Amino acid sequence: MTSKADDVFAQGVLCETTVDKRDDARVAEFIDEPRQNTMESLEHVAEERSHCKEVFKVTKRRFLVLLLFAFIGFITQVQYVCFSTVVRATEEKYDVNAFTVNLLSILIPVIYVLGVFPLFYLFNKIGLRYGIIGAAGLNTIATALKFISIWVPYIGLLIVAQIFVAACQLLTLGLGPLVASVWFPAPERAVATSVGTLFGFIGMAVGMFYGPYIVSLPNQMSNMHWGVFYGVQFGFILVVSALSFFLIPGKPKYRPASTSTHVMDVAVWPVLKTQLKSFNIMLLTISFGIITGLLTAVAAMLTQILEPFGISSDISGTLAFSGILGGSASCVVAGLLMDRYHCYRKLLLLLGFATLALLIPIAAVSKGAGSNMPVQIVAYIVIPLVECLVLPMVPVGLELIVELTFPAPEHIAATVLLASMCLWSVIGMLVFSCVVGDTPTKDLAFIVMLIVVIAIAMGDIGLCFVKEDLKRNRKDELDEKRSDSDLLETRSDTSTTPFG
Repeated sequence: MTSKADDVFAQGVLCETTVDKRDDARVAEFIDEPRQNTMESLEHVAEERSHCKEVFKVTKRRFLVLLLFAFIGFITQVQYVCFSTVVRATEEKYDVNAFTVNLLSILIPVIYVLGVFPLFYLFNKIGLRYGIIGAAGLNTIATALKFISIWVPYIGLLIVAQIFVAACQLLTLGLGPLVASVWFPAPERAVATSVGTLFGFIGMAVGMFYGPYIVSLPNQMSNMHWGVFYGVQFGFILVVSALSFFLIPGKPKYRPASTSTHVMDVAVWPVLKTQLKSFNIMLLTISFGIITGLLTAVAAMLTQILEPFGISSDISGTLAFSGILGGSASCVVAGLLMDRYHCYRKLLLLLGFATLALLIPIAAVSKGAGSNMPVQIVAYIVIPLVECLVLPMVPVGLELIVELTFPAPEHIAATVLLASMCLWSVIGMLVFSCVVGDTPTKDLAFIVMLIVVIAIAMGDIGLCFVKEDLKRNRKDELDEKRSDSDLLETRSDTSTTPFG
């Protein structure tokens, strides 16, 4: 005779007791009336839920949700950096200077930093599905405004468009770990986070690469050229928006794991307060932000920094494109390593110090370089390698801070970490724009590189003192052992007969 326990086992899930209304009431109590010690309350709810009998299943739809989310992140980053390699063409088209063109990129991280805290409360109201759909809609509006600016070449239209892009980035940049937690089981989370992140990097690569081949001085400045430049962005996001609206459900039918995010509507400020009070978490947040943020600023201004050494915008875009594609592949490798070995801190340190080791030579050869050839050779080798090392730091850092802050919701921890990256990116772009000015020189480019090397060294030193505490991983392992124990007990019970 087949027992109910056998049916549950056939679905691949074993737990102890059924989810009852009292558990949901305890969660609701936590949501409506925040307790003094928020993290302990979250841990209490998570622990009680781990004792519940609940069907944990995954569906193939999780790949579709991740892909659509990744596509939105892709086009957002295309729009973020698309002006960085067509600075001179944009100056000519919209009758502005280089600083104003740089401002189009600077706006996005500025708005991200300013909008972080309202974002948490917004997500409590709209949820993951409408957050993704809203991001797609904002992106569509942004590309439409840029398309209109072809015939109305007013820089104000581009500024408004970039504000919409920034709002879209607010809704997507820190959501990779949340999408992974809501839709993917524990063994797939790090890879899912990495995939969601790497598409944004691929977007940066494409945004920096394709522009100079479509619009450039003096011959490729017609409305048709600009129409192609903006039109591919508009067409892509229009399709993705429609697919997102019809194909992304509110939530999966079943939770993929006991540690997956279940409750979105939590008391935001107590969770944030606990995170901001932790020296270890803030040390990781600041150190990570310095390294990734300043190098993001360098990437956004790469054309202007390399211009004094005879490296054209086409070559700068190609270097960025090749390096970011390599870095995107590195993200997948990092995700596999994290899922298998859970080596978050060691991997972060390895990537940070290797990046520093590569930056020192390019700073050294740019000092007083009489000939452009040494700098060009080093740049062609070092820039792609640096991007291959820096980009996987993002998913590694996201997974580490989620582990440190568990069971706090993933989108809060990840967004604070990325806000630090954006803040340092803004600082970097403002400082570097002031240093290089409208007419970059070799000496000014060296000053930028020197600032970057010193700052990255400080960030690496900070990472050395970060302590690793894999709370979520321990919880997954505990639940796995408990499930194995329950399985043995169930098999023992079902194999016992009255005549045994």
